[in-house]
Amino acid sequence: MEIRVVSSLTPEDEEAIALSIVATVRRVLDRLPIAYTIRMETTSQRVVEHNAAADSLFPLGRLPRVQLPS
Repeated sequence: MEIRVVSSLTPEDEEAIALSIVATVRRVLDRLPIAYTIRMETTSQRVVEHNAAADSLFPLGRLPRVQLPS
């Protein structure tokens, strides 16, 4: 999935808000048993990035049990 955001913020405001957006999205995605990368690049070319591997979320390969409807 790739999400692009176009804003009318100044480059300085973008940099300040990018950290908050990454932190907020991270809190949502950390609840899911998935590997992911969040990467934001501001107008001034600053990159804010966070990675999470599914292995680190569920140690020893123990994934949550999901019961599918019959």
